[in-house]
Amino acid sequence: MVFTVLGAVAELERSIIRERVIAGQKAARRRGVRFGRPNVAVPLGKIEKLRERGLSWRGIEAETGIAKDTLRRALTAVQTG
Repeated sequence: MVFTVLGAVAELERSIIRERVIAGQKAARRRGVRFGRPNVAVPLGKIEKLRERGLSWRGIEAETGIAKDTLRRALTAVQTG
C-alpha cells in the first residue's frame, strides 16, 4: 500500500513538472525565444565554386568548417527551388 501511494505521489509530481515546463516554453516563445540549434550561414557561391573545382564534400567541409551534410542540404535546397 505504501508503494502504491508513493507511486501516485511521484506520478503527480511528474505531471506538475511537465505542466510547468510546457508553461515555461510557451512564455519563452511569447518573449521571442527561439528553440533548437541555431541556423548556419552557408556561402552557396563558394560551395558551388569548390564543387566545380572538383573538391569532395569532405574537402569543402574542411575548408569551410561547415558539416558536409549541411552543405549538401543547402545546395540541394537552392537547386530544387
